[in-house]
Amino acid sequence: MAPSSLSDPAISQIKALLTTFLASSTTSSPGIGIQVTTAAGTQLLSFSAIPESAPSTQFQTSHKTFSPTSIAPIHSFTKLVITIACLQLVERGLFSLDDEALIPTHLPELAEKKLFVGFADNEPGTPNFEDRKSSLTLRHLLTHIYGGAHSFFDAKLLAYQQEIGKGNWPTNFWHSMRDSPLCYQPGERFAYGAGMDWVAVLIERVTGQSMSANLASNVFEPLGMADTSYIREVPEALKHRVCVASFGAFAQIFKDWDKPMEKDVEEEKAGKARQHRYPGSVGLFSSMRDFGKLLAVLLNRGTCPAIGIQVLRTETVQQMFQPQTSSEAARWRQVGSTLPAIALPVDLTIKDPVGNVGLGGCVQGENRGRGRKKGSLYWYGATNLDWWVDPAAGIAVQIWGNYSPWNDEKWVEVVDALEGMVYGGLR
Repeated sequence: MAPSSLSDPAISQIKALLTTFLASSTTSSPGIGIQVTTAAGTQLLSFSAIPESAPSTQFQTSHKTFSPTSIAPIHSFTKLVITIACLQLVERGLFSLDDEALIPTHLPELAEKKLFVGFADNEPGTPNFEDRKSSLTLRHLLTHIYGGAHSFFDAKLLAYQQEIGKGNWPTNFWHSMRDSPLCYQPGERFAYGAGMDWVAVLIERVTGQSMSANLASNVFEPLGMADTSYIREVPEALKHRVCVASFGAFAQIFKDWDKPMEKDVEEEKAGKARQHRYPGSVGLFSSMRDFGKLLAVLLNRGTCPAIGIQVLRTETVQQMFQPQTSSEAARWRQVGSTLPAIALPVDLTIKDPVGNVGLGGCVQGENRGRGRKKGSLYWYGATNLDWWVDPAAGIAVQIWGNYSPWNDEKWVEVVDALEGMVYGGLR
């Protein structure tokens, strides 16, 4: 039976915990939010705690403190949105998850990549490569087992990029992923990389639409997600609700969030549009209110409970919650870090030892004590953002910390405590 409410004691505990954490921490967060939603779209809880004082110079917009209607960077929450757009095209028959001809046909730059295995001992700066041993598929890209990595998290790839001097991910993700080698054999292991960015490029090439236009017409507009768009495309009328902390590791990246990137301006002046400017891993701004609509769609098996629009078929949503990789590949769900100011290392197998990777997130392998149930789908965002959808319990939860580094120990403890309070209070 689906829950109908959260108990008053649980709500009081949750509010007190978030308020106390903000008051006692030294984070640059403009506020913390939590939302608990049912499959009917009912919000059992939507709450934000804000700092007691927020200096006018601390935040970059007039919306200086965070609320469920604030618009903020959602980082890797973007991956779920892109996954949904991709699966819509699978449903339409434009491509399939396991077609071995798909990548060579539409992503030849990726199909031609070899594996970087290190630098030659007797020739400093000379990289060694080996050939790929198996095919690449769309399923590999969606589940982080295609063999690529990310220089924020993989020291070997960072060393390659620094030595070769190609790629600058924050300012041109396309050049970086195009020029970076694979680091592992496809299907061999989970490795957090640019797989979803390649998915975005695939969608653009197959549909002839930009990723931004595709999401607007197939996800955001149908669901009434007016608060959600790519960075630098926030409508003028909504800019006063953008809430971006100007302190911390992401301050430089988001300093000019409302201005065109210099590379875009230069190329447009030269009469050519920049190629593949919309990443699939990150890049969206949204609000808790908007993102909750998307989570409710998944919890309601593909249909928006508020307006009845079907976004995905029921069987597609069910597939998202199923393990997609071998248990051996899933065993490697460890994420390293080369930039501790942005993210700290984490081993996802500690709290989910028999978990796996689904489509759009990880799949919980067994019940987590007083918390999410087996079969829940979950993921994270770089500014200490968490979401999960738990069909067994009948709830979707999102928690926004809005500060870095990701996986901060104190924040992890807060999320664990919140999870226990939510499940303990379901009625």
